[in-house]
Amino acid sequence: MEEGIIFNGSNEKATDKYQNKNIDNLNYFNFFEYAPIALWIEDFSKAKLFFEKKLKQHNTNSDTLLIQYPQYIAELVSLVTIKDVNATAVKLYKAKDKSDLLNNLDVVFNEKSDEGFVKLLLEILSGEKETEIESVNKTILGEEFDILIKFKVVDESKHTLENVVISIENITEKKQIENRIKEAFNIINKSSSVAILCKNERDFPVIFASENTQHLFGYTYKQFLNGEVKIHEIVHPDDLSTIRDRVFQLIKNNNVTTIKPKPFRVLTKDKKMKWVKTNIDVIRNSENEITHVQGIVEDFTEQKQTEDLFFKSNQQLKEQFNNTPLASIIWDYNFNVLEWNSSAERIFGYSANEAIGKHVNDLLLPEEVIQEVKIIWQNLIHEKGGHRSTNKNKTKSGKIIICDWYNVTLKDSLGNVTGIASLAEDITERKKTEALLFESNQRLKHQFNNTPLASIIWDLDYNILEWNNAAERIFGYSEEEVKGKPNRDLLTPPHLIEEMKILTETSFAQNESFRHTNENITKNGKIIICDWYSVTLKDSNNKIIGAACLVDDVTERTKAKQLLEKSERKYRDIFEKSTDSVMVLKNGLFTDCNESTLKMFGFSSKESLFKLKPSDISPKFQPDGSCSIEKAEEVIRIAIENGFNRFRWSHQRKNGQIFPTEVTLTKIEDIDNKTSIHAVVVDISDRVKKEQLENVLYNISKAASAIEDFNEFSLYIKEELHKIIDTNNFYIGLYDEITDMIKMPVMVDEKEDLREFPAKNSLTGYVIKTGKSLMVTDNEHKNLIEKGIVDLVGIESKIWVGVPLKIQDKTIGAIAVQSYTNKNAYQQSDLQLLEFVSDQISITIQRKNSDDELKKALTKAQESDKLKSSFLANMSHEIRTPMNGIIGFSELFLDPELSYADRKRYANIVVNSSKQLLTIVNDILDISKIEAGVVKLNYQSTNINHLIDDLHEFYNQVAKDNKLYLNVKKGLDSAKSFIEIDGPKLNQVLTNLLSNSFKFTEKGGVEFGYELKDANTLLFFVKDTGIGIDNELHAVIFDRFMQANLNLSKQSKGTGLGLAISKKFVELFNGEIWIDSNEKGTTIYFTIPYLKSKEKPITTVVEQKISQIPIENMELTILIAEDEEYNMLYMNELFSNSKINIIEAFNGLEAVELAKSNPDIDLILMDIKMPIMNGIEAMNEIKKIKPNIPIIALSAFAMESDKETALKNGFDEYLSKPIDRKKLFAILSSYASKD
Repeated sequence: MEEGIIFNGSNEKATDKYQNKNIDNLNYFNFFEYAPIALWIEDFSKAKLFFEKKLKQHNTNSDTLLIQYPQYIAELVSLVTIKDVNATAVKLYKAKDKSDLLNNLDVVFNEKSDEGFVKLLLEILSGEKETEIESVNKTILGEEFDILIKFKVVDESKHTLENVVISIENITEKKQIENRIKEAFNIINKSSSVAILCKNERDFPVIFASENTQHLFGYTYKQFLNGEVKIHEIVHPDDLSTIRDRVFQLIKNNNVTTIKPKPFRVLTKDKKMKWVKTNIDVIRNSENEITHVQGIVEDFTEQKQTEDLFFKSNQQLKEQFNNTPLASIIWDYNFNVLEWNSSAERIFGYSANEAIGKHVNDLLLPEEVIQEVKIIWQNLIHEKGGHRSTNKNKTKSGKIIICDWYNVTLKDSLGNVTGIASLAEDITERKKTEALLFESNQRLKHQFNNTPLASIIWDLDYNILEWNNAAERIFGYSEEEVKGKPNRDLLTPPHLIEEMKILTETSFAQNESFRHTNENITKNGKIIICDWYSVTLKDSNNKIIGAACLVDDVTERTKAKQLLEKSERKYRDIFEKSTDSVMVLKNGLFTDCNESTLKMFGFSSKESLFKLKPSDISPKFQPDGSCSIEKAEEVIRIAIENGFNRFRWSHQRKNGQIFPTEVTLTKIEDIDNKTSIHAVVVDISDRVKKEQLENVLYNISKAASAIEDFNEFSLYIKEELHKIIDTNNFYIGLYDEITDMIKMPVMVDEKEDLREFPAKNSLTGYVIKTGKSLMVTDNEHKNLIEKGIVDLVGIESKIWVGVPLKIQDKTIGAIAVQSYTNKNAYQQSDLQLLEFVSDQISITIQRKNSDDELKKALTKAQESDKLKSSFLANMSHEIRTPMNGIIGFSELFLDPELSYADRKRYANIVVNSSKQLLTIVNDILDISKIEAGVVKLNYQSTNINHLIDDLHEFYNQVAKDNKLYLNVKKGLDSAKSFIEIDGPKLNQVLTNLLSNSFKFTEKGGVEFGYELKDANTLLFFVKDTGIGIDNELHAVIFDRFMQANLNLSKQSKGTGLGLAISKKFVELFNGEIWIDSNEKGTTIYFTIPYLKSKEKPITTVVEQKISQIPIENMELTILIAEDEEYNMLYMNELFSNSKINIIEAFNGLEAVELAKSNPDIDLILMDIKMPIMNGIEAMNEIKKIKPNIPIIALSAFAMESDKETALKNGFDEYLSKPIDRKKLFAILSSYASKD
């Protein structure tokens, strides 16, 4: 140690002269007094005598003595005498002078000090000449600091211990450095390298080793820390001296702070040899003293083995440095050099011979600092103490360097300054490093403030310590507004405070770094979404002291991602749940498909399909004879060119079955602008079969009237049926009641040729006698035989189908088909087909039997045909007129420059034309129901006065628009006007009559009403002042189609069905209708029974006015089951501006599944006619699990019987198509109000 060097040799003489008060060399006395190190001179002689006496008395060694007699320790301490302290010690302990320090030793020393001093005392008394310990002292002011105590026994008193020199060094900064080093090594500890930190002491004791030492050396880090393993013990003996020399060189050379020795060998715990490479550097304190040596060691074994093949080490040992790392110079009073060591030569370039005797200005000082240094040295001489300074110097070569100077004055016995002693350290590189560090810190500060991410540093309580510009931009607060304030008051929304507290606590406890995404609140109260990247900050004791965070505002990115994910989920949901096959093709290969595709084509997995081309799931040729491969290329090309292509195609399942499909190809551009094809394939087997069936039925129906010969007609039927079913075995049998025989006018069979056989006990006879159709397999036939119902007649077949021939409910024969080879040749649908054909055959037979009757009716039929033709011509005009308005003005909507007023006017035209068309359709449906005899009356209590009032309110505006009057007559008081009647049909009768009156009246007006004709009859009338009707037409005016044959003006045209419908309804009421007309006008009368209501009066005409909830205020979840795309689109548009949530189902089965899986559904709109499962079946299934959920039927079937059937089956409401949105909204409002 440097202090030891100072007090060796001549210093011993100085100590003797100090004791004898006769100091010969005042230079060295002054050097002790004003040395930069705190020094004490202590007398241990009395303690030594006491210690030796007790050892002899107890006949034991020092350790045992003090263990057995610990009370001796305090006695020994009290016998030590402090003889003197130097000025540096006074300054170190912040005393006023020496006496102040010596009188307050009880303040300076504490319990921690006693522990260290006792250890020092025992080593001195045990004969150690030099030793050192670390301890803790306090200043006179009570400030605690870490110290390093070293002692040196002066040679002249080594036997008596009268003079022991104690040096005390403040190592507080050094300890702090060690803690920082440990903190740095904690980071290294997590890497693959091994980190070791040693004190710069004998054997280099280890104070830190990374936890992964065992992986490299086989020893745990604890074995290094507790001294079980020493550094030199793991170095290979052959390399030990080399490594030791390099380390010593590093320690001694002041210009070198780091070495990288050549790779060397180490021995592991199990004595295996490994090669390692290491970086070794030293750590210095503020006095530039080396306090620690640290090394980063990596396993170099594999790399060394490789390098040894190519390289040989040529590194030479460096020259040894001088033992003294600092330049040591002694000047005379005038600052001429007296002494000059090798380190000074190294630092400044001058040899001792060149420097001694030269003035400082000539040697070391640039001109610009001469005056500054002069003032410093003058102050040094006058202060009569030590001084430290940093200034520029020049070397022999003229290079400017920066040095730290430690200077003390030298004095003679009279206290006069005789010279200066200086220690100098070249800190040029350190200054450069500090400048670089400052520059680096500035750059880091700039990056901190200008990074696009918010950078925030917190303490443990989440108070903000640092806040950059990006944080201000994202959250709105300036740095002054947030510093020192907690996060929860600034950035955390109230509803997340507890959640964030838990998150941060658990994250700090479990992670050194963590990431999370959460909502935050800005200065203006806006909620944003941020990504937080956080790391914990730790102190030198590895204790968490805070956190550093980078924050990214991802609000818009998150919203965009959510929208994209929602869109993708919707598309994927539609894609996967489609009942049709959906596929994606790219570069001629399948890249994706849904489950329906696998089911349709018979594949078990998507991967097996992705290996195929489109032509691989098609037959070799299409129905038109074209090659499937070539035609596939053509239709794909058309889709790519036009963006879309729809066509029919024959596909082939995996089992070889060929089936018809309808294919829709749509061109799709990928993100990378590459083209894909979206294909939708619909299995149209049922549709094609239906088309074939319709064609066959049409041909048979047509042939029934065209072919006169019965046998020819029967064979024609056989050939047409063969297009759909197997008719290789086909016959028609006619029954002869007299002979009980069945004659075969037509028979085509593969195995037998019968012309007649007994009806008894035959299958054909069984069908004729029961009058019911029959389909039996061979097993079922055997069961009938065993039961004695039939016998085996003819050759047995695998399956037999027979259908009775009937004329006016009388069975006259049967038509039959059979198969001798395939028991699955016929299905139930084939039986129904034969039933239809049997009707045609029966009609043909009946026609042959009724030729005379047909001829008689010919004239009337021709007249009826003429009326029908006129009616059809008129219907063509009546239908085309509103259709022209609908189509024409709808096309005008496509004009982008159409004004709002025109658009509104055109919309009204389209709506009115649609209503006109609906009226025509309703008239046709009503007359059809009348023709079919399916019209039923629904009697209920009806207030006819209210009905008359409603009609008057409606037609009153019509009258005003046409400048006509409208009068009303009511024959009963309101209380007596409740009768039992089908209110809607009575309303329709009066509406038809009033519409006709206004249609044919140009001047005057209309009067309508009723009166009590007698006690049991009400007489209604509608009277106008119109054009009147000729007398010859009075008898036929109520016939169907009659108006079509009249010469009426264009504006008076109509369907010609209104009066016919009214007449039929009146007759169903058991009433009469007649006309009274002349040139002055027309009056139509009709009667109905006067049936008074017995129950509480209700009305179906005047609807009860209830408070209806606006559609935009309804909060319902509605399941809509509808297989038609445009109908589903219309329903979605109806609710587009409301809060109603729509769930879509495209068949009955899907509706059932969705109803089961969605508990939030409030109401269901169910189409009656749907694929897979119809609406009635779906409704029944849903009612089983949710009996109280309202289900409203939607149907294009508008007959009253359809409504009754739907309600009877369990539907809660019924709406016919087209849907009247007012009625729909009213129904929804009624159910919404119940909630």
